[in-house]
Amino acid sequence: MRVRIIPRAASFEAGSVTKVVTGLLLALAIDAREVSGADRLDRFLPGTGPAGGATLAELATHTSGLPRLPAGALLRALAHSSDPYRGTSLRRLIRDTRWTHRGPPGEAAYSNLGVALLGHGLAAAAARPYWDLARARVLAPLGMASSGNLPASILPVPAAAWHLGAFAPADGLRATVADLLRLAWVAARPGESPFPAAAADALTPHAVMGDGHVGWCWQLTPQSGGPVAWHNGATGSGWAFIGATSSCALAACVPSRRQPSWDDIARQALAPDGNEDAWSATREAIVPASSARWRRAVTVAFGLGGITISAWGPRLPGIKADLGIGTGTIGPDPAARISVVASIGYFANLAGPPAIGALAQSAGLLSALWLLVALFLAAFAAAGVLRPRPAARPTGETAGQVGERPAR
Repeated sequence: MRVRIIPRAASFEAGSVTKVVTGLLLALAIDAREVSGADRLDRFLPGTGPAGGATLAELATHTSGLPRLPAGALLRALAHSSDPYRGTSLRRLIRDTRWTHRGPPGEAAYSNLGVALLGHGLAAAAARPYWDLARARVLAPLGMASSGNLPASILPVPAAAWHLGAFAPADGLRATVADLLRLAWVAARPGESPFPAAAADALTPHAVMGDGHVGWCWQLTPQSGGPVAWHNGATGSGWAFIGATSSCALAACVPSRRQPSWDDIARQALAPDGNEDAWSATREAIVPASSARWRRAVTVAFGLGGITISAWGPRLPGIKADLGIGTGTIGPDPAARISVVASIGYFANLAGPPAIGALAQSAGLLSALWLLVALFLAAFAAAGVLRPRPAARPTGETAGQVGERPAR
């Protein structure tokens, strides 16, 4: 089996973890009186149609009434599921947004579109490109020197990378796990960060979301001993997570398709009075070292009491045995293991409800339902479900094919 060694300073796609950088940029701009949370988006990005009436605060808390993605982006994502955001320029994003239906604001509904627009609005307010702004105000002050809009060639699985284009403020960060830990530590010790007032503002609950709250893009989940501030991310080339409580911080990256249980397990690792036990569970769930078919690299950094402890799988030592990042393996063909089918299913899940709703509004509900029937039949036909089953082979021939000696 071909094995690939992951370098010590490997970078990963952080996906939606990028949103907390954009949330911090909003807090910093408010602190500098550059913008207000009550400012409308169209003050900075004219031509955005009904979406321009959303405030910056609504965009940062997913309460703007905007969908997860505009319809145009959804269609392009379905057509290019392995790289769904490619070719999305700011001009195209604004054009798509102009024709996007905006629901009533107030109730939190996760929106990549909203945070992408927020990031570009903040960049326009500062009169600098988004990544220049992010580096100057967040990444550089935190010492995240190996983070930003890095080239795909540095990733463990470059062939599966996503090119985010104008959606970069929502999903475009690429970083080492050590840098992501620095970002997580802002949530653990906001007062010790380079921007204590802005960090505290970003981590303040500003709206109800699910079973918890949301700050400026930070997810805030209640837990005994205090809330967990966290965010996850998933792209074509992997999964990332950062989280923190007042006593510890955690960052994790896996260059493989996200498993739904990983987010919950990572949050459990931040539980009070049981960090090491939860950490052991995280290690076993994400990297079961006893199973060869689970050979995938995982980088996890864990901060406890101000001490950063890093470990690398799949053969992880005890939590305090290795204070450096070692090496792991992925193989035999990393790019092939990132399932295109999973990407198609993910974006079909995103695109389906809003697309059907839009069609039902314009052409009627019955037409939308007939379209669903047609799509199902097309999928069945493409998968061969509708083809007649081949006739069974004679018993003797079957026995010969599987290596058994036919009866004489």
